[in-house]
Amino acid sequence: MAQCRGCGEPIEFVTMKKSGKKMPVNAEYFNYDDVEAGTILITDGGNLYTKEADKSFPNIKGRESHFSVCKQASKFRR
Repeated sequence: MAQCRGCGEPIEFVTMKKSGKKMPVNAEYFNYDDVEAGTILITDGGNLYTKEADKSFPNIKGRESHFSVCKQASKFRR
């Protein structure tokens, strides 16, 4: 597991399915049905899912982009 050079938190990298680029994600997994509406989850396969209040996908697990929580994210975005 890697460590963010900005904040020091543990991160991993997922290759995004559409772009082929690597996205830093937080280490913790979440179930789609357990997060707040508007939360974006990224699966290990590189798919993005935005939580919608009226939808349920109990089998989707993913992690949040580290850019959404890191205070130093602007230094690393391309």
